[in-house]
Amino acid sequence: MNAKHAILKILAASATFNALIGGTEAAAKIYYNRAPQGNTHPYCIVRLQDTDANDTKSGPSNFDYQYVQVLHMATTEDVCAQMAAAARLILDRISEGTWNTVTVASIQFQSSSDFDDFIEDKPMYTTEQIYKVMVRS
Repeated sequence: MNAKHAILKILAASATFNALIGGTEAAAKIYYNRAPQGNTHPYCIVRLQDTDANDTKSGPSNFDYQYVQVLHMATTEDVCAQMAAAARLILDRISEGTWNTVTVASIQFQSSSDFDDFIEDKPMYTTEQIYKVMVRS
């Protein structure tokens, strides 16, 4: 069970989010861990950052907390900010459900940070968001 698979599916199913990144649910520009070389912007990368097991002391845990990093990348600061805002509206406090075979009890927005860089002499804006996801076993 890996929360990044659920988050990718949730974002890919959103017409609002796909409109911002120029994708579709079937061909979302949302990637696990890294984007393919030569990919066009904007796009999103989803990574598992950490897992905290729930120690029940009496047997296997029935849920874990996983921290998922969502990186929004665009060539303009405005588009990057719109992607981050849309993702937060879609993900934060989502109802319990199963996505990509991962049962999610809750998703909670944790933090956000922005940074920019130049790649091949072109500006690149990135917003990093961290989400705390309660995943059921």
